[in-house]
Formats: sequence, C-alpha cells, structure tokens
Amino acid sequence: MLTQLLIGRDSEQAQLRALVAAQPLVALVGAAGVGKSALARAAFPAAKVVSARGGEDALTTAWRSAAEVVVWDDADELSSAAALALRLGARRGGGRLVMVSRRAVDGVATLELGPLSDEDCRLLVAAIDARAARPLYARIAALAAGNPAEAARQLAEAAGQLVEAAQRGSGVQRRSGDGREDDAAIDAPIAALRAGRFRDALDGDPMVAVVALAALDALDRAEALLRAHAGHPRAPIAELVLAWRRGELRRCVTRGELLLVELGDAGDELGQALAAAVVARAAFGLGEIARAEALVRRVDGYVAAAEARVLAPLADLAAMLLAAFRGDWTEARRRVTHAATIAPAAALCAVERSWAEASAPGRDGAPAVAALDVAGLDVSDLDVAARALHDLRAAERALGDGRLDQANRHARDAERFWRAAGATYDRALALLARAEALARSGERDPAAKLNQACAALAETGGYRIVRVASHLVDAFSADRAGELARYITALA
Repeated sequence: MLTQLLIGRDSEQAQLRALVAAQPLVALVGAAGVGKSALARAAFPAAKVVSARGGEDALTTAWRSAAEVVVWDDADELSSAAALALRLGARRGGGRLVMVSRRAVDGVATLELGPLSDEDCRLLVAAIDARAARPLYARIAALAAGNPAEAARQLAEAAGQLVEAAQRGSGVQRRSGDGREDDAAIDAPIAALRAGRFRDALDGDPMVAVVALAALDALDRAEALLRAHAGHPRAPIAELVLAWRRGELRRCVTRGELLLVELGDAGDELGQALAAAVVARAAFGLGEIARAEALVRRVDGYVAAAEARVLAPLADLAAMLLAAFRGDWTEARRRVTHAATIAPAAALCAVERSWAEASAPGRDGAPAVAALDVAGLDVSDLDVAARALHDLRAAERALGDGRLDQANRHARDAERFWRAAGATYDRALALLARAEALARSGERDPAAKLNQACAALAETGGYRIVRVASHLVDAFSADRAGELARYITALA
C-alpha cells in the first residue's frame, strides 16, 4: 500500500494514464531519484512488475499475464526490449507497457519527468521527515479505514511541522564550497558511522548502531539489537551486514540479491548502494569474482549518479581487494587511498591503505615499503576490530617477507579475536596464515591441525579462495614430506 501513495504529481499521473490509454508502449524517463518508479506505481497500483533484464521470456510472460505491466530497469538492451514490447503489442491487441528509464527510447512515446514543484517538495519533506513520520503513517491508516477526513487532518498536521523541520535542518545535507557534505547538517551518529568512528555511532538510530557494532565485530550485541528492532525499515540492510561479518556469505549473497531488487522497486538508491557493497564483499569471499566486480561497478554508479561522495569508501575497499587479488597493486593503492581521504578517521581504511602501500611492488620488484608490520601503522590508536585486521595484514606481509615467526604470532592474535567474535570467514583467513607459516617452518603436525580447521570452515562457509589456498598449503607440506600421492591429490 505504501508504494501506491504519492504526494503530488497529480498532473503527471493523469498524463501517464492518458498516454498509456493511447499507446501500446510508453517510456517514463528522468534523472535518478526523480520519482519515476513511484509515479508508475501510483498511476497503475495493480500493475505487474518485471525487470527488462529478464529477457524476452520474462517480458513475454509478463505481457500475457497482465493488462498493464510496469518494467523499470536501466537495462543495457533497453531499445531491444522496447522493440520486443511493440511486437508483442501488435500481436495481442491489448495490454499496455510502461518502461521506466533514465534515457529516452527511439520511436517510443515518452513522458519526461522533471523535479517536483516547490509545493510538492514542501509536502514531501513534511511527510517523510523522521520527526513527522507518525502523522504520515496515521494518514495511511486512516485511508485504509475509509476515513478521508482524518487522513486530510493528519496530512495537514504533517505539513504544519515543515517550518519546524526546516529550522532544525532535519534530513537536509548542505554542501560546503569543496562539494563535501557538511557534517553539522546531518545526524551525529550517521556522520560518525560514515567517518569510521564506530563507537561514536552507537548512540542514535538502532540500525546505525547495529552496523557500527558489526564493524567493531561485536556481533552478538549487534544481533541482539537487530532482533529488538526487527521492524525497522533499514533492518534488512543491517541484517546483510551482520551476515557478512559472521561469515554467512552464501546467505548474505542470496538475500542481498533479492533485497537489491526490492530496494530498486522502491527507488531507494542509497539502500541499493549499501546492500550492493556488502554483497560484493560476500561474493568476493565466495570466490565469485565476476559477480563482486559487477556489484562494485553498481556501487560506483550509485555514488556517481547521486553525487554521494561519502558512500565511495564502500566501493573503494571492495575494489581494492579485487585489484589486489588480480595483482593490480597500483589500482588497489589508488582505491584505498581515495577511501582513506574521504574517511580519514576510519581505522579500517587506514589499515587497508597501509597494507596496500606495503604490498605494492616498487620499480625493482621489491615491496615499495619494507615494514616490520604494516607500513609502520600506530597500532595503539586502533580499536580491537581494526587491530585484528591489522594483525591479519601484518601476518600476510610477514609471510611475503619470510618472517614466519612474526606471521604466526600476528595471525594467532587475529584468529583468537575472530574466534571469540564469531567471524568465521576472517577466522579462516587467520588460520590459513598460521598454517602456512608453520608449514614453511617445518612444524608439520601443528600446521596440519590448523589447516584442517581452516578447511572445515572454508568448506562449510563456501569460501572458495580460502579452500584453494588451504589445498596449496597441504600440497606444500606433502611435497616436503615426500608424500607424492597426497601432493598430487592436494594439487588436483
């Protein structure tokens, strides 16, 4: 029912219905976030919704099953989908299609949607302002109960709060001269979360606190808070973050792909950016590199379209891991430097930046930074979760330099923390580093036990890259021990 209510746009709804009555296919076009899908929903509340990415079969099925079909998607083959829709319309004599797109389609009747009028904006801000949400929901309830007079009264009450909302600047992000959002213009917990000051983000919106706790790897506390606020509109995104941090990567990807569709249907680009970034990290852990790269490109697109610079680190950190995986340390360093520039207080960004700088080869092929730990980062300034990541990165650097005792020590500290936190993917990475360090040191039995524990976590969680690396450690140990059959099996 929420998607069928629209404040303003009455004339545009009438224009769209008139076009659809006269044309087999109408393209509703406009910039990102202008309200295209909301208008289509409001004009045709009973319409079936499909995605142009579903291809010819999906479009044909949808056309045959409903008199009015709304398709919104910035599909690459939008013109081809439009041509197909026109052929289907000519074949069937009935049925109308609205395609929602950011660009016009040649030969298709088009309604271009511009920004809301000033009056519509005032009503919309009053209705969606967080502190005026109660009147809006009361209005919806009144409509459902068949009481239009009460609904009108509640809407007037919501609009009456606009002056107060404008005075306190709620929900408004002002831009300073250099294009950055003014921290003072948004809620302090959100500002703290985006800057990576996770402890400062705990006092405020419960879903902001859940994400902050997950970033601190206080996963049990995050889960308890999420359960206590399960009805929060951002709970599904917070649930994705928690699943990722717990190492439930397959569940995160599966649920995340569905959530991305739901958020797209609702026109929630901010939510899509957050969800896509989390799913990209989970897909990388599963070894689904192409999917992870596609999701990172989507986040980059959301950031660019919405000019949401503060969201860039979400894509940057995921892109850094993908670049490092492919051995492109120049790109890895570029992306993580960008993330650290936007969120200079974020300890996780600082750790990843120092790791990328320490790992990137110089002109002679040697590391650009020869550091005992990770680029000399001051560990005393890190919170415990960032310190665990620092220990893992330091272990990986030490393995590369042949400092096996230090690699084992750093990985052991990281593994202990993530085991207590219940972060199984990160724990598997730490176990892998320990197993490699011990195997190369000639400590076969301890290395074998740790490698078995790592393999069990990787097998259960579907951590494909970790599992492959575990086999390589096993092959190394077998080779040293002269166990040819085991060596061949591990490599196979």
